[in-house]
Amino acid sequence: MRLQRTTSAFIASVCLVAGSRAFAQTADSGWVGQRIVMLSGMGEVHSPLDSMQVASQVGINLVMPVTRVEGRRLWVVSTSGGDSGWVDSDAVRRLPEAIPYFTHLIEREPSNWDAYLRRAEAEHALNQRDAATADYSKAIELHPAEAFLYLRRGRHYNSLRACDRALSDFDKAITLAPTSAPQGYNLVVELYSLESSVYSGCADSTLRDPRRAIATIQHAIALDSTRATFFVILAGAYASGGNLTAAVDALKRALASPGAAPSYRPYWQRQLDEYERALATQRVKRQGSSASDSAMALNRTGRWSEAADQARRYLASARLGSRDESCRVRVMLAYSEMQLVHQDSANAVLASADSTCEGTRAKEEMAHDLAQLHRNVPGLARLGASPSSDGSWATGDPRTLGLNVRALEGHLSICERTGADACLVVYRDTIVQEWYSPRYREPMYAMSSTKSITALLVGMLLDEGRLKSLDDRVCTYVRNWCDGLRARVTLRHLLSMTSGLPRMYANGVGYTSDKDKFVEDLTPTNEPGSSWAYSNEGAQLLSPILDAAAGEPIQDYALRRLFRPLGMDHTRLHADGKGHAWTYADAETTPRDLARLGRLILHKGLSDGRRIVSQAWIETATQPSQQMNPRYGLLWWIDPEAKAIAMHGHLDTDVHILPDLALVVVRMQTRPFAGVPEGTYEREAVPLYREFVAREAH
Repeated sequence: MRLQRTTSAFIASVCLVAGSRAFAQTADSGWVGQRIVMLSGMGEVHSPLDSMQVASQVGINLVMPVTRVEGRRLWVVSTSGGDSGWVDSDAVRRLPEAIPYFTHLIEREPSNWDAYLRRAEAEHALNQRDAATADYSKAIELHPAEAFLYLRRGRHYNSLRACDRALSDFDKAITLAPTSAPQGYNLVVELYSLESSVYSGCADSTLRDPRRAIATIQHAIALDSTRATFFVILAGAYASGGNLTAAVDALKRALASPGAAPSYRPYWQRQLDEYERALATQRVKRQGSSASDSAMALNRTGRWSEAADQARRYLASARLGSRDESCRVRVMLAYSEMQLVHQDSANAVLASADSTCEGTRAKEEMAHDLAQLHRNVPGLARLGASPSSDGSWATGDPRTLGLNVRALEGHLSICERTGADACLVVYRDTIVQEWYSPRYREPMYAMSSTKSITALLVGMLLDEGRLKSLDDRVCTYVRNWCDGLRARVTLRHLLSMTSGLPRMYANGVGYTSDKDKFVEDLTPTNEPGSSWAYSNEGAQLLSPILDAAAGEPIQDYALRRLFRPLGMDHTRLHADGKGHAWTYADAETTPRDLARLGRLILHKGLSDGRRIVSQAWIETATQPSQQMNPRYGLLWWIDPEAKAIAMHGHLDTDVHILPDLALVVVRMQTRPFAGVPEGTYEREAVPLYREFVAREAH
């Protein structure tokens, strides 16, 4: 097999460096993690010198990443300075074959430092920590003047949280860089960024040094200011030193950078929101609570009348503060009046806020709140009536419907106290409770509740015959899943979390830009069907499968066949930079739209008499799918104590459906809330759900 590029000399490498020219995407476009493949049929590597030969002479190579697909050919990138090119996919071997192969080379030539390095990379990727440490060290012993080797061992030490050893290796690499072999990218810049991350985030607090973290990343930025992630690292360094103002500015620069990957922007925005909230809290502690801060706190806890009274007292006082503060107070007052269903007053205050905020710094700060108010305030009369209709939704007074108002008030208190951005309760297709925090903004992210949407799409394609059976093998739709353990994985395995793929954290699909390609390259670590492990990657592997079955991008099919028929006009599946739908997380939606999915489950697949998905599929997906975790169906959760079916996502972004009570409860949250561990809402609120209808039940 030869590279399909006549002009290039493909240089063998396993050097997996985030900052290489071939890896310029690693930080900014999401290439994170160890996805190593072997190219076969190219002879053998007998010595380090062989690594400098052209493709027809080099032998088996470890390369990364596989960045594009064209038919059965893969585009591979050399990461130590060589050229790139196309290879046939049947020439790709998998990672477990690497260790015995390079062991064989080392036995034949004990001085082959290149083989030690390659074996270390494979051991590192397979989490064989001690073996990887020994092989990295042996490669350095045999070739001590190469900066790149110290960088690789330093990254390995950092993954082991051995910060002192990592920093020592990075310092050594910086010293050696001017006389080391060129790497095709700025090695020193990469080393400075790595050092900064260690200084600001080391697990050993005694080794953290925010000042050095700031200085080193600023040095990297001075050498290359095009990397958006450098400003994210700078923000973290500032935050670790307590300078939240500088951290906010740095993150804003990252978000404004043309090189900021779309897939990273939501996470950076959430981090920015967290920094800004912490900064506001910091300012309040230093200066005492301002009128706007006090009003915001009252609004957030649902004490809207008190918030309105406090805001009006401030605005009526003879000693008004700055226009910025007046702007903020008027925005908080408009929100209070909106929640109190005082339409005329809310409109008047909002108009006053628009005028006051014009030309102030606070206008930018409050832009999202103002936009939300402008969307919602004109509809107060419609939402305030009880009962009334809002499109396909009816809204009703809980008392009139015989519900337990005290239990509902307790639920609202839990929502507010646990940091929710929105909570919604639907009883018999009628909204009986709806609350939004002052920081609510659209679209909201469904987090991993998206998986349950994916399950509905699978059922619809099965109903239409586009998918033949849950026992279809993944290989039917993804051709490079036709070997080894992968050949035995079925759709049922993916939907039930029993595919054999492990749970991945720091190096998972959430940190990659081309998500479909990432999951297509994975291999199960356990026999399919033999164990249960929650896998974002398994759920994302359904994306290319559903594309193939639908005959169109699954996000387009979902819009046409699911969202629009249900009236979910504000919902879409998120897509990565390659146009691939995220089937594991982060559908963009609203609480009311998510509640429509709950209503679909209550009505066993019907929406206003129209069949969306079969009743048989609803029943199959919401029953235990295996014995290892009886609380899990097919991308749906089951809560037998609450007699509930649930969609679950990060930060307790959930939908609970209680069929016997005709009840749907939606909770959404976009950013962490200080002092409230994830899961607090569920522990406190779910046992309360059945009390909502206790009066009627008795």
